[in-house]
Amino acid sequence: MPVTAAGSDAIVTAPRAAGRLALRHLTGVSLVAVCAIVAGLCLADLPESPLAAWTASVGMSLTAVAAAGAFLVAVYRPARYRWIGPVLAPAGAASLAACIAGQAGGGDLWPWVTPPALAAAAALAVVPVPRVPATLVGAGVVAVATAATTADWWRGITGAVAFACCVAATLAQMWIWEMAERARRDAAAAAVGAERDRFAAELHDIQGHSLQVIVLKSELAARLAATDPDRAVAEMREVEALARDALRDSRDVARGLRPVALATEIANAVGVLTAAGIACHADQIAAAPVRQERLLALVVREATTNMLRHSTATRATITLTADRGTGVTLTVVNDAPLQPSATGDRGGLDNLAGRIATAGGSLTWRREPDHFQVTARLQDTTA
Repeated sequence: MPVTAAGSDAIVTAPRAAGRLALRHLTGVSLVAVCAIVAGLCLADLPESPLAAWTASVGMSLTAVAAAGAFLVAVYRPARYRWIGPVLAPAGAASLAACIAGQAGGGDLWPWVTPPALAAAAALAVVPVPRVPATLVGAGVVAVATAATTADWWRGITGAVAFACCVAATLAQMWIWEMAERARRDAAAAAVGAERDRFAAELHDIQGHSLQVIVLKSELAARLAATDPDRAVAEMREVEALARDALRDSRDVARGLRPVALATEIANAVGVLTAAGIACHADQIAAAPVRQERLLALVVREATTNMLRHSTATRATITLTADRGTGVTLTVVNDAPLQPSATGDRGGLDNLAGRIATAGGSLTWRREPDHFQVTARLQDTTA
């Protein structure tokens, strides 16, 4: 039975997650297509000189391959491969050589001004440097190189303008994607903030009354200490009992031990992840024994928190199956593996694994290159 996030906000944000994934693929495919088109246009207009044609074809081929790879890295793994930016320097030099060779061999200004623009745009997509100053510097280099090659300064100025326009047009696609990613991160931060607010509100609701009663009874006991010691002692014993209850409730809230409906926790997880831009759905939801719901709800909550804090997931699935003979199995899968440190902290999955093992079950997780899976199993003790 599919589970969707409750409320109109979830209905609006669920298609947005799929739209953001489609935008990522569209950006990657379109940028690679630009590389292929530029390469095709230049190779179709090779200069007549054999040396110039060879230089231009080799330079353009290197530029197209390097730029396409850089764009794909920028779209799909922007935080991992920052080192690829300096690697594009030879491709930039090759593209500038191709531009010079193409124009020196009698080629037109267009499309030969696009190879250095393509290399520059690819470099700026993966290297965190100011893009406008870098584009202006590149335009100046192209202007000088073109003017020196053709002995025509007007052609150099035209080449610089064309270079800047090509870089801007290409980076505009990356800018749209970066804005979508920033919106996703903001939504994830907002979801985490909402969860913190919920926790603070729950703690306040639980502790507010108890602490207020403790304060009042302590003041009363202090006033009675001189006039009615026996009643003062009785009041302080009540204060002690209230303090113990408050301490137990605080620990329960902090550890998530308060009774929580599993179906509610799954629905909350779907809503939070969907709001954070992660397309999440729950399939094959089955009824779990009430005594097991709390532990399974904690697994859902921990897996959801890990996805929000330590993963770049775009899709997630929560599956709960129950069989009277074997017990209950909960599986949470997302399409981006967590960082190694995200699962080893005390109080995280390791701590939950110990608690579930004490209850006669097991909690395992598996990290693969393309997904991360958490599986909780609890035995059916009623069989």
